[in-house]
Amino acid sequence: MHATATPHEVRLAGASPCEDWCCGALYVTVRREGDQPWLPFGITLPVSQDDPVDSQAEHLQARLTAGDPRAIAEVWGGSEAYAEQLGYPWPY
Repeated sequence: MHATATPHEVRLAGASPCEDWCCGALYVTVRREGDQPWLPFGITLPVSQDDPVDSQAEHLQARLTAGDPRAIAEVWGGSEAYAEQLGYPWPY
């Protein structure tokens, strides 16, 4: 994802082989506001064929809405200088 002053929609996930209109998908709108440094964060969650999809979706929602997601996420890009400036370890 690349943040610019012009907002744009990015598809993060969807059910395969279904279409978005059928089974849904996860989209975010990305935009840059001001000149503040920013970093992309990511969270890896295990997915199991043994767990119901609803249970996994609830787990993801709980992880993303329980306080600040950056507390459990990792820096997945950006710049080393911005990571240092914002107080996050640079993973690369």
